[in-house]
Amino acid sequence: MILCICMLLCASAVAAEHAGVVNLNDASAEQLERLPGIGPSRARAILELRARLKRFSRIEDLLRVKGIGRATFRKLRPLLTLDGPTTLSLRQATSCASLPAAARCWLASA
Repeated sequence: MILCICMLLCASAVAAEHAGVVNLNDASAEQLERLPGIGPSRARAILELRARLKRFSRIEDLLRVKGIGRATFRKLRPLLTLDGPTTLSLRQATSCASLPAAARCWLASA
């Protein structure tokens, strides 16, 4: 019973779930910022690199952006494309950490 309640409360324990892709050759700074770990500064760096290259010929070219290493690239890779529309959206999910303290204490003691 307690396990069932915990599973129900934490079923959506993913911090954020992404759906769609970002086209590196057409995306705006705002669209690039939808990517996890990409803020205004990195989005600007991506746009500057795209301008220098004229367009990305390989998604791996993104590794040339300062601050995007292999670990970050591995997280981003499934969300990137070089053609087609940008369709990435960010759907916020509830996490167990956002539960009230009393509920977390109850879960911990169960």
